[in-house]
Amino acid sequence: MIPAHATTTTHGAAVDSLAIVSEIPDSIKDRTPVEQPAPMSLEECMRYAVEHSPAVRRQDYTNRNYRQDYIESVASLVPAVSGSVGASTSFGRSVDPETNTYTDVSNFDNSYSLSGQIPVFAGLTGINTVRAARVMRMQGVEELQLARDEIALKTMQAYFDVVYYTESVRLAREQLETSTAELAKSRKLFELGLKSAADVAEVESQQASDDYLVT
Repeated sequence: MIPAHATTTTHGAAVDSLAIVSEIPDSIKDRTPVEQPAPMSLEECMRYAVEHSPAVRRQDYTNRNYRQDYIESVASLVPAVSGSVGASTSFGRSVDPETNTYTDVSNFDNSYSLSGQIPVFAGLTGINTVRAARVMRMQGVEELQLARDEIALKTMQAYFDVVYYTESVRLAREQLETSTAELAKSRKLFELGLKSAADVAEVESQQASDDYLVT
C-alpha cells in the first residue's frame, strides 16, 4: 500500500515529513518547535543506518585486529636484522709517572654490533599461522558485509512500516469522517421519522468501531 504523499521506487523512496508531522498531537508540537529535517529517501536511510550502526563499527574494529594479526604472522617468517651503536666518554686527572705531576685525561670509547636471525624450520607453525590469520581476515570481511546487509534490511522494513502505518491512519480517519457524517445524517432522518432507532444504533456502532480503529 503506497500513500499518496510518498514516492517509493526500487532505488529510493521518500516520505513527506509534513504528512508524518501531521500525525503528532498538538501538545507535542508545541513542546518541540524545532525545524523538521528534510525527508530522507529509503537509500539515504539505509546508508545512514549502516554508517552509524554500533554492530558494523564493532565488526570493523575486529577486522582491523584480524589484519594486524595477519601482518604479524607474515612478518614472523621474514629474516630479522638488528644492530646497535654505543659510545661512552670519561675524563679526569691522573699522575704522570714520568713528571710526577697531575695531567688532565679524557677517553672516548665506541662500539658497534650487527646481528641477524632467520627461521629455518619450526614444524610449519609459521605457515599455518599465516593461513589461519588469512582465513580469519577473509571471514571478518564476510561478517562485516553480513552486518551491513542485516542493518540495511531492518532499516528498509522499518521504513516501509512507517509508510504503511501512516497510510493506514489516513485511511482510518477518512473512514471515521464518513461514518460520522453518516451518523449525523441518520439522526436527522430519525428526527424526521424516516429511520428507526435501530438503524441509528447500527450507524452509531459503526462510527464507534471506526473511532476505535483510529485510536
